[in-house]
Amino acid sequence: LADFPGGKRRKATAFAIGSAIYAGTGYNGLDKTYFNDFYKYENGEWTIAKQFPGDKREGANTCVMDGKAYLISGHRSRMLNDFWRFDPETNEWFKFEDLDDVEEGGLAGINRAYGNAFSVEGKIYLFGGSNGATLSTIFEWNPQTLEWIQKTSLETGYSRMGAGSFVINDMAYIVGGEAGSTPLADFYLFQPSVEKEEDDN
Repeated sequence: LADFPGGKRRKATAFAIGSAIYAGTGYNGLDKTYFNDFYKYENGEWTIAKQFPGDKREGANTCVMDGKAYLISGHRSRMLNDFWRFDPETNEWFKFEDLDDVEEGGLAGINRAYGNAFSVEGKIYLFGGSNGATLSTIFEWNPQTLEWIQKTSLETGYSRMGAGSFVINDMAYIVGGEAGSTPLADFYLFQPSVEKEEDDN
């Protein structure tokens, strides 16, 4: 396939909407450059997409729900505290209230980098990552109320960053990652609507 045209970078983010792939943000450690650009790959070609209007960053958490992309937090000298939605139909980014704005549905402790964001059961979940310490917490965002709540943590395993995640049949799976300098190979199924006491959450 055609090489990514935005130059060398690491800890970027990417998501797919319909037949298009979007990739952007990230960091080039060689010249210490952060990015907030995005590129779109479709029909075998890359084009410049709508630039992300927030701070340049690495380690942003992204997912797609109902044909729109969501970008949460990330890192640039500090953990960033913002939350955005991208609509490919209007080609616009929309900024929600800051993650810790409790008067607008936020909570402390949400912001992080190198975590996992995914959408299941019509809500967005943000798991793991790092805010300076490695995390095991899971937060849920409801698009109807615009409110965040904290779900159960991954109590049976390690806190982790850099895990893989994917969704099949409206259920989320989390695999691997690292705890400190320890690489992990465990594998979890996350079912947000199953009660915690049933030992399935």
